[in-house]
Amino acid sequence: MKQSTLLEDIKQQGLYRQHHVISERQHTQVKINQKNCINFCSNDYLSLSMLSELKQATIDAVNTYGVGSGASPWMSGYSVLHQQAEQTFAEFMQRDKAILFNSGFTANIGLMAALFDKTHTVAMDKFNHASLIDGLKLSGAKHLRYRHNDMQHLRQRINGELKGLVTEGVFSMQGTIADLKTLADISHEHQALLIVDDAHGVGVLGGGLGTVAHCGLTQKQVPLLVCPLGKAFAAQGAVIAGQADWVDLVLQKARSYCYSTAIPPMLAAASMASLQVLQQQSWRREKLLELIEYFQQCADELQLNCLPSVTPIQSIMIGDNEIALQLSEQLLQRGFFLKAIRPPTVPKGTARLRVTLNTDHTPEQIKSLLQTVTHCYDSLL
Repeated sequence: MKQSTLLEDIKQQGLYRQHHVISERQHTQVKINQKNCINFCSNDYLSLSMLSELKQATIDAVNTYGVGSGASPWMSGYSVLHQQAEQTFAEFMQRDKAILFNSGFTANIGLMAALFDKTHTVAMDKFNHASLIDGLKLSGAKHLRYRHNDMQHLRQRINGELKGLVTEGVFSMQGTIADLKTLADISHEHQALLIVDDAHGVGVLGGGLGTVAHCGLTQKQVPLLVCPLGKAFAAQGAVIAGQADWVDLVLQKARSYCYSTAIPPMLAAASMASLQVLQQQSWRREKLLELIEYFQQCADELQLNCLPSVTPIQSIMIGDNEIALQLSEQLLQRGFFLKAIRPPTVPKGTARLRVTLNTDHTPEQIKSLLQTVTHCYDSLL
């Protein structure tokens, strides 16, 4: 099949993706096509990315180490800032040891392929992130998928030895929280390794420690924890933290760590500065929780079809790809930047507007957004 035919098919299904180029950004305000908009699709949950503390830490690191790291971590790309970031995050996350990767995607790919092989069976939530799915495919392990957060279905599917259980802490497209307590019980019953990718939980839930702490679990119950740094920490990269032996094994075998240029030292510095602010300014998490409650209250009053979520991820369900896309464009024209999420990111027939709340949003902005969504949606029906 020709490329032109494949592209046309994507367009006909309402699945064609296009960039929205941001020319300016200040907190929740962005400029797109010379139009000022309120950004409701950023994962900068605690609104840290524009803070002077992070900027200064980055500038200081650039002045000392330059822009890039220059090599892989096993060559000359590993600086004292990388070492300090790993030690700092391991201590914060109450884990034995941590490794700093250059992205959440490479962390998950490296982790899965390092720990599992074709002789293993690994259970995974159906709504897990693409990086976890792709990493498991690379490992060659048998992929046992269970319905989203359906622990009964998981138990039914386990037939024989189970090597690993892998889940997100907060699911990125639903905003739901994994049933980690039951997963910990199941992993203990089968002597399986429980791995949690907490990209959207760390920094927000559990007093900032994430979903594992929110659910009252320890390192013994969750031996490996993945913490990408591009969400609540407003930086870049990812930390894999956990029991020392497991972390050492990943360190030795993860190809995406061994054969990738290390994350720039300036980003290691920025992530540590972000962590310090997060620990000192608990009001940011408290305000975010208040905004989440306010969003839900307004959505209920307007009778919007939203998925239940107590996290900053709030999904307004639309269903039809084209209507979701048109809604997104109409909202942009009215000053709200909110992307339409369509397959294959979400299952067919579940296209949605995915709202992500940040500390710098105001109740007035939230109410105005939801009223505009209602008005635009009614005009399309």
